[in-house]
Amino acid sequence: SILSADSDHDIDEFRRISLLATMSEPNRFILSPEEHERQTKEDVVHTLRQSVVVAARSLFTETPQKLVAIGSLKPIYVKKRSHYAEIGSMYVDPEHRRQGLGGSILERLIHEANQRNLAALELYVTSPNSDAICLYEKFGFSTYGKLPAALCVDGEYIDGEYMVRLLQGIKS
Repeated sequence: SILSADSDHDIDEFRRISLLATMSEPNRFILSPEEHERQTKEDVVHTLRQSVVVAARSLFTETPQKLVAIGSLKPIYVKKRSHYAEIGSMYVDPEHRRQGLGGSILERLIHEANQRNLAALELYVTSPNSDAICLYEKFGFSTYGKLPAALCVDGEYIDGEYMVRLLQGIKS
C-alpha cells in the first residue's frame, strides 16, 4: 500500500520502521539512528508528501497493520533532472525476508515511476549489501559508479554504489 501523510498511523509506522532499519543495520543507511530519532512528525509528513512510499503490512503479527517493509520513490525536482526519480529507504524486516516483499515493493515503485512517465530511476546502496544489489540487478538496475569510503560508521569506512535503471525504452 502507499503510505499517506494524512494518516497518523502511517506516519508513526514509517517513523518506527525507519528507526528500526537504521538501528538494526546502521552500515546500510545514510542517516544514523540518532538522526532518525531527531526527525519530527513534520519532517516525516514532508517526506511522505514529497515521495511515494510503498509499504508491506503484516497481517499475522500481534500488531495488525504493522509495517514490515518499505521503499520510496522520490522525484527529483530540478527541471533538467525531472525525468529521474530516486529509489530509497528500501528495507524489509529480517523476520519477513526471503518472502518476495522487497521485490514486490520494487516492482510497485517501478510501476509508479512508469505511471509518472519517468525516464529513469537511480539508487544508492552500500557495496557490502550484496542481497540488495542482486535484487536491484534482477529488476534491471546496473551499477554506474562506486563511491569509496561513502559512509563512516563507528570509524569503519563503507563503500557505496550508484545504480540506475532506464525506463520506457530510453537508451543511453
